[in-house]
Amino acid sequence: MTVNAANPGSVKTAFGRNVGGVFKVVGMVRKAFMASPEKGARTSIRLASDPALDDATGGYYSAAELDASSDASRDPAFGAQVYARTAAILAQRSATT
Repeated sequence: MTVNAANPGSVKTAFGRNVGGVFKVVGMVRKAFMASPEKGARTSIRLASDPALDDATGGYYSAAELDASSDASRDPAFGAQVYARTAAILAQRSATT
């Protein structure tokens, strides 16, 4: 099994289409610079179907290419904090069910 992160970038979707006011205006302007859903899917499709990536794991892919993830994503101390908070949330939920 391999696990990778895929960043589709900013994609034109129906997300936020029902907002109003200034958010609607900002959304209309931003859409001019957003990728089509087809282009946004390229990274995920490549990760799922490219035989050259069958053994690739632990990568961060953007624009269908291996890229560097954020500094925070590679910080072991930050990762430990995320893990601890996630475990605490899951423990609370399992205690209430």
